[in-house]
Amino acid sequence: MPRETRVEPRTPVVVTVDFVRLESLALGSSGTITGQRLHLGKLAAAVGGSGEMRLPALEVATTLEVSVGGSGRIAADGRARSLSVSVAGSGRCDLDRLVAGDVSVAVAGSGTARVHARTSLGATIAGSGDVLYRGDVTPSSTIVGNGRLKRL
Repeated sequence: MPRETRVEPRTPVVVTVDFVRLESLALGSSGTITGQRLHLGKLAAAVGGSGEMRLPALEVATTLEVSVGGSGRIAADGRARSLSVSVAGSGRCDLDRLVAGDVSVAVAGSGTARVHARTSLGATIAGSGDVLYRGDVTPSSTIVGNGRLKRL
């Protein structure tokens, strides 16, 4: 097939990737990435646009960095030592089934971040976004606008 050929499949395209080391996953448009039972040292996961990333049974030894820009969504369950979440726009991060020690969340716009903090939670909200959390922590927060920080 010549380079720069546009392909429009009639059924979903499934790509399976085996790897030795994975430190980042990124989706820059529409589409879906699913990572099954990943056990990693650290991970940066990003969705821009309207895409979706699903990470069931995720185990991260150190830091998980998650960012959503636009109307995309990232969902994960599992464990991480620390979690950093950034939502810009109307996107969602559904991470309340992922237990993390130290959690930091920033929401700008109307997006939503759901998290589970075991040790600490810091939240910054600019706009009408929400940070919804699980865990027995006393959160620190800065809220500018109509956003809210609420325990689930």
